[in-house]
Amino acid sequence: ACRQNGGVAMDTKKISLAASVGVLAVGLVFVYPDSCIWLKQRFARGKLMPHPDVPLPMLPEGEQLLTADELARFDGVKKGQPIYLAILGDVFDVSTGSKHYSKGRSYSYMAGRDATRAFVTGSAENATDDILGLDDDELNGVADWHGFFVKHETYKRVGRVIGRYYGSQGEPLQQFPWARLKSAAEEEAKRRQEFPGCNSKWTQGEGSVLWCTKKSGGISRDWVGVPRLLSQSDKVKSSRCVCVPLSRADSSELQRYPDCNPEADRCRLSPAERKD
Repeated sequence: ACRQNGGVAMDTKKISLAASVGVLAVGLVFVYPDSCIWLKQRFARGKLMPHPDVPLPMLPEGEQLLTADELARFDGVKKGQPIYLAILGDVFDVSTGSKHYSKGRSYSYMAGRDATRAFVTGSAENATDDILGLDDDELNGVADWHGFFVKHETYKRVGRVIGRYYGSQGEPLQQFPWARLKSAAEEEAKRRQEFPGCNSKWTQGEGSVLWCTKKSGGISRDWVGVPRLLSQSDKVKSSRCVCVPLSRADSSELQRYPDCNPEADRCRLSPAERKD
């Protein structure tokens, strides 16, 4: 029954329900006087959705909200059924990659679950959504894998999994450190501009050789520079050979390579010297 112009009318042509669903619909009409229009809209789209007065999952159109148990049904075991996996709580249909994710294949342990951690550890034992303890390099790896699935030509994002990253209404919970990782990457890019890397090679005759050019390290500039070892620090993840102008070559964060001319743009290292 639906309220129309202050009266009650039965619309039997536009709303056709199975017996059990009919009971639900009638209940909605009596509880929510405006349910007539809502029911017509929802059933016209082929599915019954929560009444507008009930908070809706914050999901893009066409995506679904899954529990971990529901996600587990799409594990690539049953032939003809879609294969889903999740990373950072986002669910992707990877059915077109069944040669990777179906039963018995290399990455089958990632199917039907949120295996975020395993994407950077490569271990089935780490097929969990927990990222606690991962360092920034590993977190960047997770971010790269997430981007891989988002941008993939045939893998499609189909929903969210309720758990660590999304609540029961699809609302975001734990935040992945996107902003911090982006800031760190920008800082590292600046450091690479400030301290371009050296060219390097090894031959049996010469051993290890380091040298600088105006394009070494992939950074074009109007100076060549001299090789120095940039020491590891809070800002530098690991020691590496860099090219610096001679005027800055004696900075406290830089080390000379022993037995190398401190003003030369080329340096041959003994095996004991090679640290980068």
